[in-house]
Amino acid sequence: MDWPYDFNSHMYVIPRGTSNEGMKGGLVWDSKYGTVIMAGAGTPGGPIDAAFDGLNEKGLGANLLYLAECDFGAVPADAKPRISFGAWVQHVLSNYATVDEVVGAAEKDGLCIVPVNFGPGGAAHATVHLSVTDASGDSAVIEYIKGKPVIHHGRKYQVMTNSPVFEQQLALNAYWCEGRLLHQEARGGRDGCAPAGCRGDERDAECVGSLGSSRSSASQHRTDLLENGP
Repeated sequence: MDWPYDFNSHMYVIPRGTSNEGMKGGLVWDSKYGTVIMAGAGTPGGPIDAAFDGLNEKGLGANLLYLAECDFGAVPADAKPRISFGAWVQHVLSNYATVDEVVGAAEKDGLCIVPVNFGPGGAAHATVHLSVTDASGDSAVIEYIKGKPVIHHGRKYQVMTNSPVFEQQLALNAYWCEGRLLHQEARGGRDGCAPAGCRGDERDAECVGSLGSSRSSASQHRTDLLENGP
């Protein structure tokens, strides 16, 4: 992983039926599905306590990436189940078989993800977003903004980077793809530029339609980003 220090990453195979603890004093659950996860130490030289990527026996995959804008919200005073951000990947993979199931659970917002500090001296903040994909090709990106889940669900959402938030990533992608398409049109042709939302045989038909409908919004996002920053 591209990070300032070594996570001491290890790969683990966790069988179905294994008992999991989301954090000390937090949610405890048994794995419905077996998982393979990549995990590491949140604190340099410390214990391995966070999973970042993984796959389960049903073909559901999950990945965490950095998101500076993430805000899991304040830890509630009620009995809402709690897990550390480092248990998010394992919780998803051990409980769900499809992206639809993950999205359905996220929409209910019944889980409190606690952004435990990590890094040297515990000075870093756990700001991440989650991408999931399954054996059918379905995918989703889940971000917590102002304490609430923001979900982008659909087969077209195949690529996620670090910051900014995914909505702005889509706008930036559409902007650059629009510029490429206009350049190709000026040269008398195009080569099937595929913005977010265009895959495979769909790209020729959908590319033009997607760009045509997104030009004004992409331009506005571009202006907002230039004036106000991400």
